[in-house]
Amino acid sequence: MVLSTGGGPGYLYDLALGVDGQATAQGAYADLSVAILKAYRSGKKDLAADIFSKMLLMMNCETFIPGTQRYVFHKRGVFKSLVARKAGTGGQLYTTMEVAQLPVEKAEIELRFAQLKPYLATGL
Repeated sequence: MVLSTGGGPGYLYDLALGVDGQATAQGAYADLSVAILKAYRSGKKDLAADIFSKMLLMMNCETFIPGTQRYVFHKRGVFKSLVARKAGTGGQLYTTMEVAQLPVEKAEIELRFAQLKPYLATGL
C-alpha cells in the first residue's frame, strides 16, 4: 500500500500516480479525502477535482488564520472548545489561546466550509 503524505496539496496528482490513499495531518477533512479517492477511482475525475479544489481552499485558510482546522474540528463536534495550546516562551511550557477569535476570521472559515458541505460524510 502506498499512501500520499505531505499535507494533501498534491493528493489529486498522487492519485494519478497510483497511490492507495492519503495519510496526512488533515484529519478534519478525512471524509473529503475518501470522497476524492472514490470519485477518482470511479472515473469521475472532474468531481474529484471539484472536491479537491474546495478542500484546498479550506486548507489554505490555515495559512492566514492559524487554528482553522481546530475550528473545523470544533464545528464538527470533535473538540469541545476552540482553545489551542502552543509552545510557550520565557520559561513557560505553553500558552493557550482561542482560535478564530475575530468575526472576520469566523466568517471566512464558514464561507469556505460551506463549499464542503455536499461532500461531508456527516452532512454538516
